[in-house]
Order: sequence, then structure tokens, then C-alpha cells
Amino acid sequence: MPPFQKNCTLDSWSRGKTINLTADISLADTDISPVPIFCGTFNGNGHTISGLDLDGGNSYQGLFRFVAEDGVINGLTVSGTVSADGAQEYVGGIAGSVRGIVRDCSFEGVIDGTMYVGGIAGITEKTGRIENCRVIGMVQGEKYIGGITGRNDGSISASVNHARINPLAGGLSASLEEEAPADVKDTALDRTESTLENARDTAEVSQDTGGIAGFSNGNILNCTNEGAVGYPHVGYNVGGIVGRTSGYLSGCTNKGKINGRKDVGGIAGQLAPDIQLIFSTDTLDKLDHELSVLSSLADTAMDHTDGNRDVISRRLDAISDYAESASDHTSDLADMTVDWADGNLEVINDLMDRVGDTVDRLNEITSSAEGILDTVGEGVELLEDCVDEAGSALGAGAKGEQELRDMIQKMKDYNAIQKECAAAIREDAKNMLKALAEGDLEEPRSWPQIWRSRRRNIKMPPRASLRL
Repeated sequence: MPPFQKNCTLDSWSRGKTINLTADISLADTDISPVPIFCGTFNGNGHTISGLDLDGGNSYQGLFRFVAEDGVINGLTVSGTVSADGAQEYVGGIAGSVRGIVRDCSFEGVIDGTMYVGGIAGITEKTGRIENCRVIGMVQGEKYIGGITGRNDGSISASVNHARINPLAGGLSASLEEEAPADVKDTALDRTESTLENARDTAEVSQDTGGIAGFSNGNILNCTNEGAVGYPHVGYNVGGIVGRTSGYLSGCTNKGKINGRKDVGGIAGQLAPDIQLIFSTDTLDKLDHELSVLSSLADTAMDHTDGNRDVISRRLDAISDYAESASDHTSDLADMTVDWADGNLEVINDLMDRVGDTVDRLNEITSSAEGILDTVGEGVELLEDCVDEAGSALGAGAKGEQELRDMIQKMKDYNAIQKECAAAIREDAKNMLKALAEGDLEEPRSWPQIWRSRRRNIKMPPRASLRL
């Protein structure tokens, strides 16, 4: 174990590695300290690490100090004693803190601490999972004490506790008498008597004690407690499964005797499902500012849309006039070709030049109109992004949001139709020049009439009055 422990000083060493235990290991008479951090997979394969004796250090005590988020401990049994000096917090048989997975593991022995003390883990973090685990022996502490974990922010499932939680002197189980060294049992029982005396004098000692977890705001599923929990007539928030919970509890069974003074229950000592949403003044001010900016952007986009709509309409009217002029000149040219033999080439050339100039102006105007339409489209997309951000801040169904989205869609439709008309104008001009070059004059497309007909069918929404 010492080389393995030294290698795990850095989390990078174990990340991605798989360790397989191929035989039982005895740590009796071995100077050992916890494995600092483990990020890989440790397969116990049903074997046992016995003789664990951790009685120094400070907080986060266990065979492993930390099981990282990507760490997995499988099929391992640990027996011995784990205690701590100093603050004596986050003490567990397998790990001080579990952020990964501990599955199919057992601890047999004595766990002794002050706060966040559990048979498997001192604390199960939000990402942590303890599955199908078992504890036999004794777990001793003052606050947040559980047979499986002291505090559960993650998930505990299909686990069983046989250990006694905060037992009185002389109340150790037969299995514990055999498992724990005599000096450790004596120390633990002395501490029990001392804690009991303190608990009688103050309510600050012996709180949140449970057969599975002392406190939980995570999930506890299909777990069983068979050990006695708590002191007679002393202690607050004592439960057969959990001392106090604001999380999810389902399918659990308690078979042990539960003792305490106040808020004592066979399953839970206290159910306290409460959620507080606190918005600071700074947060509300920022939200109000962002909403003001959104409203201003919406007004600006509407102003630009109104102005550009008028400009585009005027330009398209001008295009219509130029198209009619080009059509008239083309008709004149067609009539003049009948008299080609009469030698009127000079007049025809003049008309062709005029048609070419008109088509060139059409191209310039349509290019300008398409540029404006692109600008309008960008403005509409910016407005839509602002609405999406506001929707995320206000929540679905905020007042005025749907009205603004409907208006944006109509603006998109209007813009698309105008782009289609501009493209049609370019195509008509191209075909007209091609027809002139080939001498194959046909009836020109009556685009101006098509535009005026479509424009009458397009109804832009009135400017919306939005209240966000």
C-alpha cells in the first residue's frame, strides 16, 4: 500500500488507471495513512483490506481521503478503525469524501469523529454515488452522523447499515467486539460517555443522526437500517434512515431502535423540504438594466424597419417606373426592326443604348435595394436574439414575448418577398438584354404589375407596444 499511496499524491497518476486487488491484504502493525486522492477504478474483486488503523491526521480520513468524480471503488471490504485528530470532520471507513462511485463495498469496525461521520463516507458530494454497500460495527460522532454517510448531497441506493450509531457504553455488538482492537473500543466508548454528558447539557451536541445518513438533500433509495440509533432522551433530528432531509427518500426500511429527545422518527427525524431563491439587489438591478436595453433595441429595430420599409417601397416604385420605361423602349425597338430594311439603324442603335442605360440603372437600384434588405434582415435577426435572451431571463410565456415573436416572423416574410422581387427584376433585365442581342424579342414580363399586386397583399403589422 505505501507505494500506491505515494503515487496517488497527484490525481494525474490514477486518472484512467484500473487497479485490481488479487488477494486479501493485512495492514496490521503497518504505519499507514490515507490514500490522498483516487481518480481511476479500484476493483477489490471481493477481497478484504484488514487491520486498517487510522488515528492521526486531521479531517478527511478513510482508506481514501477523496474519491474523485471519475473515481470508482468496486467490490472491496475494509475492516479496522478510523478516527481523526483536530477538527475530526469528514471521517468514513472507505473515504472521507466521495465524488465518484463506491459500489458493492463493506466496512467492518469503528468510525469515530465529530462532524460528517459515516460508515462508508464522511460526505457524499453532489456527483457521488454509494450503491449496494454495507456497514457493521459502530459509528460515533456529534453532528451529521450516519451509518453509511454523514451527509448526503448525491445518491445512496440499496445499502444496509448494521452498525450502532452513537451507542451507550456496553452497547457494542458481538461482531464489533471481535473486529476492533481493545484500545480503540475503549477510546470510542470513553468518547461516547463524554459526548453523552455534553449532550445532556447543550442542544448543540448530537444532532442530525440517522441509520443511513445524518443529513440528506440528495436521494436515498431502497436502503435498510438494522442498527440502533441515538441516545435515550438526548439528541435532535434522529431517524432510522435519515436524521434530517430536504431531499428524496423512497423504498427504505428501518428495523433498528431509535432514541432521541426531539424530532425523532422511524424513517426520518425531520422532513424539511425547503427551497430558497434569493435575488440580490445587484442581480435585480442587472436584470432591470438588461430588460431596458432589450426594450430600447426593440424600439430601434422597429424604427429602422419602419424607415427602411418606406425607403424600399419608394425604390421599388422607382424600379417599376424604370421597368415600364424599358418595356416601352423595347416595344419601340421591336416596331423599328420591322423597318430594318429602310436603313433606320441609327435610331435603333439609339434605342438600344437607351434600353441598356435603363437596364444598368435597374441593376444599380436593385443592388442598392438588396443591400438595404440585407441590413433589415440583420436587424431582425438581432431583435430575435434579444428576444431569445430575454425569454431565458424571464421564463417561458413572459408577457409580450409571443407578440414580439409574431411581429418578427411577419417582418422576415415581408423581407423575403421583397428579396424575391429584386431577384426577379434582375432576371427580367438579363433576359431583356439577351433577347435584344439575339433579336428574339418577346412580350416582356409585366413585373411592375406583379409587384404592385403582391405589395397590396402584404400587410406589415402595426408597431407593437411591448411591455416586458
